[in-house]
Amino acid sequence: MFIGLPGNPVSVMVTFFLFAQPLIKKMQGRTQYKNPTLPVQCNFDWHRARARREFVRVQLDTNTLPPTASLYPKQNSNVLSSMVWADGLVEIPETFTFTKSEVLNYYSFNKQSTNYL
Repeated sequence: MFIGLPGNPVSVMVTFFLFAQPLIKKMQGRTQYKNPTLPVQCNFDWHRARARREFVRVQLDTNTLPPTASLYPKQNSNVLSSMVWADGLVEIPETFTFTKSEVLNYYSFNKQSTNYL
């Protein structure tokens, strides 16, 4: 098997996390191979409706109920510092815009990082 990954560092990390890691788990015979999600309240606005699904780098604040996700200000795929700062991803559906308080799916890096192989 061959898994092709993109060239930018952030793109590699996000693609591996979302696609390669679950595939490796499935090939190992694990029954729970999908990345778990947590519904979180977004602490940011999103006005860039695109024809594709977006996975943006966020930091989760668990001291609030419900937990809130804050967006890293620069989401370009070459901004490696966003991956150091972030503790997960928020999934933004296609052609979707929203204002603060929207509840979306959050994927934690911490719950996955030690459990993929």
